[in-house]
Formats: sequence, structure tokens, C-alpha cells
Amino acid sequence: MELNITINTDNGFIQNTMEMLCSLYENNKRHEIVVHVLQNNLSEESRKYLKDLTSRYDKKIVFYSVNESVLNGVQFRKNRPLSLAAYYRLLLSETLPQSLDKVLYLDCDTIVVQDISEIFQLEINDYALAATLDSFPYSNQHRNQLHMEADERTFCSGVMLVNLEYWREN
Repeated sequence: MELNITINTDNGFIQNTMEMLCSLYENNKRHEIVVHVLQNNLSEESRKYLKDLTSRYDKKIVFYSVNESVLNGVQFRKNRPLSLAAYYRLLLSETLPQSLDKVLYLDCDTIVVQDISEIFQLEINDYALAATLDSFPYSNQHRNQLHMEADERTFCSGVMLVNLEYWREN
């Protein structure tokens, strides 16, 4: 089974990205894996690190340049700001090839501890994505920034099975 994984990264997060990929590859050796990297201006050195690691595990990696201008005008959080690369997940449907209809998005600070192929068996035909609910927050800071009530549920955007076909159509 070919597993299509997508990640966002930049030069400042390359070490975390390498750790995540190593955990993914180590725990999914029997699967064909294609990692789709959304990036902008990733250095040749960073690309080489990712390519070398990926080839050691006999997996595939593809790089996509993100058009950051699409994010102009987006109001990003000011308290504990994220790098712009963290928001590339919003551009999955327009950046990844039309031939991809389902991908597993993983944040680069995720550690994979087991085989992930079962996730791809989830039926999400009528949904944009599948994700787990966020655990109750240690702080309501992000809820306040989004003008949400403390008891409103949110999902973890760091691990999502994304139905690109549905996302593009809706």
C-alpha cells in the first residue's frame, strides 16, 4: 500500500522534520511511502538532508513550492506566533497534484510510534478530513484568540487524514 504523507517545513524546523521522518520510516518499513513537502525557499542543504534520509529507507520525497502570497491578508496569531510554514497546510488542495485524493498530514514535531496504514482505511468520503479532538487545553489562550467559549471542542490539526477531493469540491 502506498501511503501519501504531507508535511510543511522550513529551514528553522529541519531537525524536527528529520526526527519525524525517521520515526515514520522506522515504524512503517513495509509500506511504500511518498512524502510531499510543502515549502518555500528551503535551502539545498536542508533538501539534501531530507533526500538522504529518505533514500536510506528506500522511500520517496517530493518538494512543492508554496505560493505564500495566497496567505496575504490572513490574520495570524500574534501571541506565540508560528512560522509561516505552519500555515501551508491550508494550501494542500491547491498545491498538491490533482491525482492525489487523500493524504495524511503530519506536523513536523510529531513522533510516529507504530504502523499508520490503518488510518488510511478510514472512510471519509463525505468529509474534508478526519482528526482527533484536542485534549482539554492547559490554557484557553488559543480559544480566546478565536473568540471561542472554553467548552467548545476543537481538533488537533497536527495529524489529519485529508480528503483532498472533497476539499477541492467544497
